[in-house]
Amino acid sequence: MKKIFVTLLMVLLAFSVFAQAGTESAASSNFPNQTITVICPYGAGGGTDLILRALSDAASKIAGVNIIVDDVTGGNGATGVIKMMNSKADGYTVGSCSGEWISLVETGLAPAGFDYNNAELIMHYNFDPSCYLVPADSPYQTIEDVIAAAKANPGEITLGVTAAGGAQHLTAILFQDMVDAEFNIIPYSEGASTTMAALLSGQVQVASVGPAECAAQVDAGQVRLIGVCSENRLATRPDVPTLKECGIDLIYGSWRALAAPKGTPAEVVSYLEDLFLQAANTEEFQAFCQKNGFVIDILDKAGFEERFRAQEQVIKTVCELYAASK
Repeated sequence: MKKIFVTLLMVLLAFSVFAQAGTESAASSNFPNQTITVICPYGAGGGTDLILRALSDAASKIAGVNIIVDDVTGGNGATGVIKMMNSKADGYTVGSCSGEWISLVETGLAPAGFDYNNAELIMHYNFDPSCYLVPADSPYQTIEDVIAAAKANPGEITLGVTAAGGAQHLTAILFQDMVDAEFNIIPYSEGASTTMAALLSGQVQVASVGPAECAAQVDAGQVRLIGVCSENRLATRPDVPTLKECGIDLIYGSWRALAAPKGTPAEVVSYLEDLFLQAANTEEFQAFCQKNGFVIDILDKAGFEERFRAQEQVIKTVCELYAASK
């Protein structure tokens, strides 16, 4: 009798597991059938927010469901990332992934327990070089003028960047190390829109943001772009020299990608990968990027995973400079 009971119990347990797997598989096969939320860890109007909205709009038309962007700021970008990582792993919440995930840990700015491997990487769509700007009425006409002023007045030239430990912050640390000058680097954790406001209000004398994040102010004649950290000049700003042309071999910036909570079913991640790759290749999204100065750099999941590990090593090296500068 006992043997029969044990056998029946094992059958029931096996049936329960099978039924659960079947339910999960059915749920995955119906994906998506409701709104997908993309968490942006920076403020509205910044580069990450703007390009995410354009990508999400394009993806929404392909998927046939609403895809919305939710700006969850704070913690130098960690707050929004943690919210995404702690969300239900069903594909209905994804988030922006960037080099800041790595640099927050390496610079000691991440909250306790923050693990940038606690996610499923999806795809990569953008790389923006760091850009250096001054107000339109600034006495500094070139990047060489800014360097000379910093050397003449160590620690007095204010340089605004986005988010402590972020791409622009690390670029600025590399920059001052390479030109052997000391700046007063001021991070603005709310993002590029706050950094640009600080430049326009005179809180800082120089700023570093992405090309799209300063496009409106450059076009309006409020600020002047004096150098970009890219291999070649920007197609949208062909009159602006690269730092490399000025004798500073600095090629660095911010990259943007997508990730989902750890444990999201593989078939759902695959669907999201294909969906957002299609969206990134639409005429609508590419025209938006071209108009607003975003540099398109599309990688599938496998390519992005390889890039992520390569960037991990680069960022760790740069963060050693950051630690030494504190």
